[in-house]
Amino acid sequence: MFGTGADGIEPGHMDVLDLLESGSTGRMSELAGALRVDPSTVTRAIQRMEADGLVRRDPAPEDGRGVTVTATELGRARWAEVAQRRYGIVEQILTPIAASDQRQLVDLLERFVTSLHRYVGDDSRQAATDG
Repeated sequence: MFGTGADGIEPGHMDVLDLLESGSTGRMSELAGALRVDPSTVTRAIQRMEADGLVRRDPAPEDGRGVTVTATELGRARWAEVAQRRYGIVEQILTPIAASDQRQLVDLLERFVTSLHRYVGDDSRQAATDG
């Protein structure tokens, strides 16, 4: 968990809050796709998060059968607290690294993440290994 005691948060729940705070519509299918997990996994996580007061579920405005998820005030506050701690940790880790090396590291990590997303999203690769 990030944090301790009553103000802690499960890493998977933080992933959901990250998506909601980054502008995701909060549709269950979108959250499952972005997290690359089965929709039932997201449903269970959202149920726990709702019980903890971190999110609320509402009927989707364009489709009464669908559900949208929104971070509550408590959820947004928890997200901000953990995001601030994350930032502080990264800042401490990067402090001994020269600014030019930090820029190079960021560039390499962005390229790595782009390549990783491309690899994970390659359905033809998955079909070839399933066959």
